[in-house]
Amino acid sequence: MASFWSMWIIVLTAVTFVGITWILFANRKGEKRATDKTTGHEYDGIQELDNPLPAWWFYMFVLTIVWGVGYLILYPGMGNFPGVLGWTQIDQHDRKVAAADEKFRAMRDRYMALPIEEIAVDPRTLPEIRINAKDFSLGDRFFGELDIDLKKTANGLESDDLSTVDESFTLTGAAGWIVDVYEESGQRTFVNAKLQSTNIGQTMLRLNYQPGIAGDDLEVDVDVSWAGSPRQDFLGSLNGTVQARLGKGQLEDVDPGAGRVFGLMSVVALPRRLSLDFRDVFDSGFSFDQITGDFRLVNGEAFTCDLTLISPAADVGIVGRAGLASRDYSQTALVSANVGNTLPVAGYVIAGPQVAAALLIFSQIFKKPLKEMGGVYYGIDGSWDDPAIDVADEARFASNSSLAGCIEATE
Repeated sequence: MASFWSMWIIVLTAVTFVGITWILFANRKGEKRATDKTTGHEYDGIQELDNPLPAWWFYMFVLTIVWGVGYLILYPGMGNFPGVLGWTQIDQHDRKVAAADEKFRAMRDRYMALPIEEIAVDPRTLPEIRINAKDFSLGDRFFGELDIDLKKTANGLESDDLSTVDESFTLTGAAGWIVDVYEESGQRTFVNAKLQSTNIGQTMLRLNYQPGIAGDDLEVDVDVSWAGSPRQDFLGSLNGTVQARLGKGQLEDVDPGAGRVFGLMSVVALPRRLSLDFRDVFDSGFSFDQITGDFRLVNGEAFTCDLTLISPAADVGIVGRAGLASRDYSQTALVSANVGNTLPVAGYVIAGPQVAAALLIFSQIFKKPLKEMGGVYYGIDGSWDDPAIDVADEARFASNSSLAGCIEATE
């Protein structure tokens, strides 16, 4: 700053301080207590008194003047005078930069040594991310209001408070994108969550699936992961487990070839065929008391040994494979009539020793003795949208049980 302007600021500041100090003391009245003196001003019966300032108020003004003088002595403010402490904004900035450099030097050096392509896909390089969306969607699948806080960890980004809320369902749990030395890609995405629905049909529609099932009680526990980053084409590398439970409801007729079928619940493909074969049993519709199933996911293939439907008319157990990416089935269903109902003789078989181990699971679920676990077998093959359902035998049931890992492979 030029010397003239520096001197101008110093003189102006000094005169200001002297002036406000003189005004303060010059107008201080000798009386220490309030009196009845007035200034002579009166308006509408209200008189203006001429009392001195309270002592605390006067000394507060004095303190502000002292504080201002002290500040200008210690810090810059009087023209070119740097202040006794020698503080500057540049020095403060440099000290903060040096502290940050010391704190993050190790991390910086590690990433400086990596190729830019690797840094671009490393979740450890990303900052914490918080997402709150009123109507979140992935493609044509709508999840309602999403709230997730992805925190930065040593391995990447992780959250234990994933939450979506829609009109008919909620999804809560944990999720993350982390590095994993055991994956070929060097990283992994995981989701561990529970979906709960009070309107299964509406939930299926929101998730872009044909309804297929009518009911108001659905729970799905998902513990899955896939190699690589969060992306839409993850189904082919999906691993983990899925557990599903549905309360009372009814299977609805799904038009073949209509598309958008939720493939894990292959029971939705059965009503059309069973209503033809067992008209006497299912003439009032395919209502059920419960559907449950555990699925083991390996590289996009879902294997089950206990997909089960329990209904007043008959019980259904399904074993085998469903391809999540290929969207196809290789499964066998066992339809077992309940007390008071009969199944046609054609295709009816009694469980033999070849499949006893696999049927033991359904025997426990159906609460039927193993020796009574007879029924009709159906093979379920082909695409999710239009599967072929044909009468099968226990050899087919044994083959699909072996494929799903329910029993040891047979010779």
